[in-house]
Amino acid sequence: MGDYRTTTGEPLPTGRMERLRTRRVWIRRGGLMVGLMVVAGFLVPVRVRIAANGYVTSDHYAEVRPATVGPVAEIQRQSGDRVEAGTILALLDDREERAALEAARSAVRSMEARVALRRSELEQEERQRALRIT
Repeated sequence: MGDYRTTTGEPLPTGRMERLRTRRVWIRRGGLMVGLMVVAGFLVPVRVRIAANGYVTSDHYAEVRPATVGPVAEIQRQSGDRVEAGTILALLDDREERAALEAARSAVRSMEARVALRRSELEQEERQRALRIT
């Protein structure tokens, strides 16, 4: 009754012990593959660089923000450096602000020259009125 015979040439069904042995082989192979992947994860260096905007944070809460917005010209401190309150961490590029300041100073000088010209014209006009009256 335990015999299984076929006449069409198909393979005999596997027995319980053979199925267990096959299952154990596949489990070992899977475990070996997972182990190799874990070891490769530790041995292969992976360089990750992410460009992002954000804030610098530490274990102790410290919010760092510039008073103005602009491109960074120079970074004076690196991540992990100890700093005191008031330490300059980075310098912003101030070329645009300097150009705007110089333009404003030039405009002030121009206006002062125009005011001086108007004053001299006014003084000359007052002198001419005084001469006409007398």
